[in-house]
Amino acid sequence: MSRPASPERDLIVRNLLAGLSTKEIAYNLQRTVGGISKIAWNAGVRKQYVTDTEFRQLLNQRKATP
Repeated sequence: MSRPASPERDLIVRNLLAGLSTKEIAYNLQRTVGGISKIAWNAGVRKQYVTDTEFRQLLNQRKATP
């Protein structure tokens, strides 16, 4: 049985795609960085083991895909 999606999930994903860090989002939403990271990971927005340039390219590809 899966858990329901966080009501702030879409907001978190939009902020990540806009370039905000997990720390900034956590501060703005008064949540933990770990909680934001977990939501981002489950939503498929990951920033691990890539350079900033590669990450931006991945985001642009994700935005272009319907």
